[in-house]
Amino acid sequence: MDFELTNQANDCGTLHMMSQRAKEVMGVEELTMLGDKGFSDGADLSACEASGVSCLVASPKGRGPKMAVGFERDQFSYDKILDCYVCPCGHRLGFRRLEKHRGEMWRVYENYAACRTCAKRGVCTRGSYRRIVRSPYAEVLEVVERRVGDNVLLYKSRSYIVEHAFGTVKVVWGFKRFLCRGRLSENQLNTFQAHTRKLAPKILQK
Repeated sequence: MDFELTNQANDCGTLHMMSQRAKEVMGVEELTMLGDKGFSDGADLSACEASGVSCLVASPKGRGPKMAVGFERDQFSYDKILDCYVCPCGHRLGFRRLEKHRGEMWRVYENYAACRTCAKRGVCTRGSYRRIVRSPYAEVLEVVERRVGDNVLLYKSRSYIVEHAFGTVKVVWGFKRFLCRGRLSENQLNTFQAHTRKLAPKILQK
């Protein structure tokens, strides 16, 4: 559809910008966008969803200490009505405070009393209690994650629609690797533009 040059080291925060350009090129008001884990950014996905773009972007695995099987972050279910998390042992972690993460306020959930007497504390956390932090964009991220799970075949199509273009470019230039660091030359720009124009009709037929 289109492309944009950038010196940014990753894709984080670029999906909304490109989705709007894609809508303009295609002349549509609504769009379904597929992206890999590098595009998983709460603020960016929220902007996409609010502008009529349905996103299918896989969530990256959580960072931090690796937890025992059965006590990973996704095993803690969120109760929206009570605004708390329920741990695998059935204890409720209630909202305690707001903390600043990455320039935004995240909600922190804990239950000191339950963790202190829990027999599974040693496998659940390395500290004296377990805490869960919730992103201000958690609801959107959960919607996107469910959508990916409900459309597995569609999401897999991303690999042969998008990755193919980069593979073709490498073959044309006779390279096995494609380094995107630094500014692209005019020749590289023309090559990208030619391939995006070739791919556009095929994508529109899907």
